[in-house]
Amino acid sequence: MRVVRGNWLAGVVAVALAGGLSGVGAAGAATSAETAPSAASEQAAQGWLVDSPEVGLGTAVPVDVSTAGTTTIAVGYARPDGVKQWQPLALHREQGAWVNRAVPVPEGTSMARLHAVLTLSRTDAWAAGYAVVDGAMRPWIVHWDGTAWTTADTSQAADGALYGISGDSGGVWAVGESDAGASVLRLVNGTWQQVTLPPDLQVNWFTGVSARGANDLWVVGPENMSAHWNGHGWTKVPVPAVGGQAVWLENVRTSALQGTWAVGYRVGEEGRTPTALRWDGQAWRQSELPLVKGQFDDIAFTADGPVAVGAADGAATPTGERGYAVRLPSAGRPAREVSVPGAAKNLHGAAVGPA
Repeated sequence: MRVVRGNWLAGVVAVALAGGLSGVGAAGAATSAETAPSAASEQAAQGWLVDSPEVGLGTAVPVDVSTAGTTTIAVGYARPDGVKQWQPLALHREQGAWVNRAVPVPEGTSMARLHAVLTLSRTDAWAAGYAVVDGAMRPWIVHWDGTAWTTADTSQAADGALYGISGDSGGVWAVGESDAGASVLRLVNGTWQQVTLPPDLQVNWFTGVSARGANDLWVVGPENMSAHWNGHGWTKVPVPAVGGQAVWLENVRTSALQGTWAVGYRVGEEGRTPTALRWDGQAWRQSELPLVKGQFDDIAFTADGPVAVGAADGAATPTGERGYAVRLPSAGRPAREVSVPGAAKNLHGAAVGPA
C-alpha cells in the first residue's frame, strides 16, 4: 500500500497555498539548495499565510486541496485524542475561515481516510480515499452538493484504496490500488465503475491522475509508470532515465495554458531527489532543478508558471524534512526555490485560488 506521509503543520501550510500561492511565489526569495532557510528567507516566507483551523481534533492531517471559483476544500484524515482509528477530514474555506464539515461513513466502517479532492463548483466536489468496512478495505468516494457530503456508489469497484481524483464536465476519474494491482475508476451514470487495464499497466498502484474530458487522461505511479488514455486505448509512456535511477511519480496535473507536468522523485543510492517532468506533446522532458534531497508531491499553476511542492532534507534537519517549493522552469526562466515557513515539514498539496 502507498503510504501517505504527513503531519499537522505540513497540512496547514499546504492548505494555505490555496489562498494565494501566486503572490507568495512572486515574493519568495531563492535559498541555497543545501542549507536550511536563512533569516532573510524566513522573512520572505512571511508572504505565506499559516492558517491553523480549529477542528477540535487531537491529530489532523490535510493531504490535498482543490479550488474552483471562490470555493476551496481541503481533505485528509483526523484522529481525536484517545481514539486509535482515523476518521475523514473535510475543511471548507468559508468567509475567511476554515470550517470542518462532517463526512458520514458507510455503516460498519471502523476507519476511513480521504486522500484527494476535486472541486468543480460551489455545489459539486468529489473526494476519494478508503474505508475499512466490516474488516475489508474498500475504495471510498464522497460527493459534496453544496450542502452535505454523501457516499457515492463504488459497489462495482474492487477492494482497495484511492489516492487521486481528477476530472471536469467531460468526466471524473479516480486512481489507486486494488488487490490485483493498480486501479482506475470512472464515474458512469452516477456509479463508479472499474476500468479494465492492459497487462503492461499492472503496477502495484497509481498515485496521481489528470483528466481533461473523456479522451485525455494521464495516470502516474511508482517505478517509471506513466500512461495516457486517448478515449480508445491506453499507451504506456516512457519516463526519462537519468543514471539508471527509478522514478516514482506522485502526481500529474494539466493546465490549458501551461501544459501537462508530472512530479515526484528519483530513487538512487544516496536517497530521493525531487523530479519534475514536462510533456512536450511527444515525450516527457526532464526539468533542471536545484540539487537537494527530497521529493515533490504536487504541482499548482500560477500566473508566473508552475510551482511544485513537497519536502526536502536540510542542514538543520539532517534526519527530518522541511517544506519545499520550487518555481519550475518556464518562459525561458530557470527553476528557483521558493521560501516557505520553517515550521512546515511537508507540503502535500497545492492549489491556486482567490488570494
